[in-house]
Amino acid sequence: KAMGGSITLIDDIKVKAKVESYVDEFIGIENYGAVSLTQSETIINIVKNHPVKFDAVFTLVEDQTILVATLCEAIGCEASPLKASIVARDKAAFRIAMREAGIPAPQSKIIHSMDDIVASKNFPFPAFLKPNYGVAAYYSSKVNNFTHLQETYASFAQLMNPDSMSIYHAGMDMQLEQLLVGDEIQLEVIVHKGEVVFHSFSGQYATDRKWLVYPVVLSEAQQTAIVDVVKRTVKAVGLTTGIVHFELFIEQDSEVPWVIELNNRLSRGFLCQRLTHQILIGRTNIDYLKAVLYTSLGLNPMLPTRHTNIFAISVFPDLPSKVGWETHGPCAVFAADTPENALTQGLHYVEDHPQPAPVDQIHPHEL
Repeated sequence: KAMGGSITLIDDIKVKAKVESYVDEFIGIENYGAVSLTQSETIINIVKNHPVKFDAVFTLVEDQTILVATLCEAIGCEASPLKASIVARDKAAFRIAMREAGIPAPQSKIIHSMDDIVASKNFPFPAFLKPNYGVAAYYSSKVNNFTHLQETYASFAQLMNPDSMSIYHAGMDMQLEQLLVGDEIQLEVIVHKGEVVFHSFSGQYATDRKWLVYPVVLSEAQQTAIVDVVKRTVKAVGLTTGIVHFELFIEQDSEVPWVIELNNRLSRGFLCQRLTHQILIGRTNIDYLKAVLYTSLGLNPMLPTRHTNIFAISVFPDLPSKVGWETHGPCAVFAADTPENALTQGLHYVEDHPQPAPVDQIHPHEL
């Protein structure tokens, strides 16, 4: 709005009361999640026949990335190619693209039905089972052996329901993958005109899931290796525009990163999305939301010059998550001038306190 533009939001009619005051126009659609994935022509017709000529289309939700590419193709706006958006969203296609480009990828197998599970008896275990189209680590699990795989798949197949989670309208196949180990790294990159023009490490999650640190405590060599494989992956998939969120594994003493997945949209979860948070504990003081808008308009994103964080934090959950970043509950939080010092403070505290204190019992000087 500060640039003199207007914003039209298309979403489910249920969210109208929450969001309409933030935009110039709200277009509500009943059961939008299912419609956007199974009847995309409905959305395309709304946009093409709208009295306003749109200059940019973007999304912050992975379910909608293919629709955005389709819309931009239809009305001539800037976006990554439709084919690239499809590959980025389809985990099986994504692994194929990586292997064809010579990028290290875990052994994997697409699972359409229990027949494919039965045929996976000789797959190396332990392994990892997850939806081919998924979100937030739902219905994802380590499987220790063949029997465990059968039981887990049967349970997930009963629970996965497109009516309760619309992403499964895109497909309910699953992916069986080699189990990767290492610290989990989250990294954001900005792609403009087919090139990675910016990157920022968001955070690091310990292999044993006992701590998180923002930004990261990786060596320079590890960071260089990760950025290199990320750039190669962007090229392999064919993404050309926007912010791309990467999740990777890397072992503590290794310089060989493994790409878990990418999403060609802005991260959620533990990324410091709010500009004030990014200014404080982000390594760079970038406004990601503004960058999304600029790249969607085909403009050079405004890139920061600062490349060090003001301070860093480490987080030690009482009940570490076994599946992903969305950990909720009591935790101990430690702040310092660098992520290394923040982590060291936390590790020393845990040595003296085997069970970290709930956050409401921590004294201010301990934060």
